[in-house]
Amino acid sequence: MATIKHRIFIKSTRKKVFKAITTREGLMSWWTSDVQVSEDGQSLTFGFMDHTVVFHMETKDVVPNAYLVWHCAGTLEEWTHTRLIFEISEAKDGRIQLDFTHTGWGSDKKDFRQCCTDWGHLMYYLKDYAEGRNDTPFMS
Repeated sequence: MATIKHRIFIKSTRKKVFKAITTREGLMSWWTSDVQVSEDGQSLTFGFMDHTVVFHMETKDVVPNAYLVWHCAGTLEEWTHTRLIFEISEAKDGRIQLDFTHTGWGSDKKDFRQCCTDWGHLMYYLKDYAEGRNDTPFMS
């Protein structure tokens, strides 16, 4: 199985970073403007390219301000049954460390390499949002 991993350091709070990955407002501010989140936060839907590509996420594990795991199903076969893991911790220098993992890919072919690049860009969009510099999503 192939795995995407990224680490980024953010001048913000754990609470703000967690809000960015768990709330509709937060997700719409760095990933895509087409976001739906169930009232209990357990089911999320992300739409791209005029909703022609859709990902459904189910929250599988959550520790507030520290850890989040989503299980993915969607219109792109490569994403189906993958897991997205966000780990939030405090770095020694006072910044927030975000470790992101997208695991469960069947191979490193097809969309994997482009997705790896896209997640790298997305981490900087998330960082800019959490640091109060931008609230425009990567995809609208």
